[in-house]
Amino acid sequence: MRHLTWFVVIGMSLLPAPPVRAGLYNLSEPVSGPAASGKAVEAMPFAAFRNHLIQFIQIGNAQVDNEARKRYLERRDELERKHRRGTLSPEEAVDLSAYLIRLKQYDAAVELLNPLARERGRDNYFVISNLITAHFLNGQLPLASAYLFQVEKTRPPAQGTINQVQADWFAGVEPYFWKLIRLRRTEGRSSPAGGQKPGHTLDDLFGVRFVGDSGQYEPGKLVAAERAKLPKDALAIVQQLVLWLPDDTRLYWLLGELLNAQGDLADANVVLDECRRNRRFDAEELQQHHRLIKEALAAAAPAAPEVPMLPSEEPASSWFTGKSHLLIGGAVVAVVVILLGYLQIRELRRRGLKGR
Repeated sequence: MRHLTWFVVIGMSLLPAPPVRAGLYNLSEPVSGPAASGKAVEAMPFAAFRNHLIQFIQIGNAQVDNEARKRYLERRDELERKHRRGTLSPEEAVDLSAYLIRLKQYDAAVELLNPLARERGRDNYFVISNLITAHFLNGQLPLASAYLFQVEKTRPPAQGTINQVQADWFAGVEPYFWKLIRLRRTEGRSSPAGGQKPGHTLDDLFGVRFVGDSGQYEPGKLVAAERAKLPKDALAIVQQLVLWLPDDTRLYWLLGELLNAQGDLADANVVLDECRRNRRFDAEELQQHHRLIKEALAAAAPAAPEVPMLPSEEPASSWFTGKSHLLIGGAVVAVVVILLGYLQIRELRRRGLKGR
C-alpha cells in the first residue's frame, strides 16, 4: 500500500491539472444545501443549516437511535440485498454508496464503487465523486487525489433529484473540495504558519487573512482588502462543504470565521463553541478567536435597567417605622399576655378540681 501511495503521488505530479470534482451525491434523496435558483445562490439561514448538520452527524453516530438513522439503515439494507442479487442499477449503486458514507462505512463504499470506477464505457461522474469522498473521509488522500484524473465529464449532470441549477451550483463548489484535498495532503510537508501544529490551522480555501483594520483579529470585522478576496457566495460554499463532510471540524471552524467576518457574532460564537466543547478541538488560534467573540458579545449585552420606585411603593419600605412599629409591637405583647393568662386560669382550675 505504501508503494502504491508513492506511485500515485509521483504520477500526479507529472500529469496536467485534472478536471475538478468531488462531492457526496445521492440521486434519490432531496438535495441538502444552500438554495440555488437561477444564477443566485443563497446561504442557508444558520438555524436551518445547523438542523441539517446535526441530522447528518446523528445519522453517522451508532449511539443514536432516531428516525433519520433508521431510514438510512433500512435504505442501505434494501439496496445491499439488490446488490447481492445482482440487480443493483448504477444509479442505485451511487445511492448505496452515499448511504454507506453517511453511516461512516467508508471501506464498504470503496469496495462497492471501485469496480464501477474502472468501467470507463459509461458516465461515472457520481461514482467517482462519491469514491473520492469515501477515500478522503477514510484518510486516503493520495487515492482521493488520483481518482480525480479518471472522471470523463467536467461538470455534474442533472440526474435524479439533482436539477440543472443545482448541478451548476455543485460544479462551482467542487473546485474548493479539490483545493481542500490538496491543502490537507501538503500541510504536513512543511512547518505551518505561526508555528501551529499540522491540522490545527484554518484551511486556506480563499487566500484570506481574517483580520480587521488593525491587522489583528477583530470580532465582527474583516478589513476591506481581505473581504475583496472572498467569493460572493463564500458562506454558501463552506455550508455545502460542511454538509458533505459534517464531521470535519476545521471546515466548521472556517464557517464560524465567515460568520464573524459578516458581523454575525452570535452564530459565530455557537460554531466556535461547538468546535471546542462538542468536538474537543483545541487549536490555539480557535481558542483566542472564541475568547474575543465572547468578550465582544458580553460587552454588547444590554445591562439590566434599574427599576425606579413608584411613589405608591414608598410606604412599604418604611412599614416598620414610627406609629406602625408601636402598633405592631403592642399587638404582639397583647397576644402574649392573653396566652399567659389563659394558661394560668387553666392551671388554677386543675388544682381546684384536685382539692375537692
